[in-house]
Amino acid sequence: MNVENVWKSEEKILNATGMTKAEAEDLIPDFTIELNKSSKGRPTKLDDRGVFLLMMLYYRHYPTYELLGLMFEIDPSNASRWVDRAETAFRKVLSKKNFSHLILQDRGKKSREPLSNSAKSILMALNKLSADQKIKMNIGTTIQERKSDTHQKSL
Repeated sequence: MNVENVWKSEEKILNATGMTKAEAEDLIPDFTIELNKSSKGRPTKLDDRGVFLLMMLYYRHYPTYELLGLMFEIDPSNASRWVDRAETAFRKVLSKKNFSHLILQDRGKKSREPLSNSAKSILMALNKLSADQKIKMNIGTTIQERKSDTHQKSL
């Protein structure tokens, strides 16, 4: 995949990431700073825009790491590492830009879910995931309350 060709087209950026070019360009400088803070080792095949695109494609379309590896001409294990590193950097960027309420603090690898195609931007998708978690927490509390009420009635 030619990352530069994607960045030249507003439509391609929107389709790939769910963000407008202006939204993406606003996040890239801070994302680059956060991503490069922990940069060690050999030079990579992907530049910072490539890593950003890889992460956004992952969360927007949820392809396998094998497919990401084919698309970006990297090993699937490296695709996994890049998604994890990029996610950490992206969380810090969202915190800096006062969008920390959109970040799920306890979100682990196994709880990643594909983003719906109807999500127009990553911020909307993150907001939806956060709202879903709050609903699950409320449902869990309600179930616990019902169990305790039933237990008290039986006594």
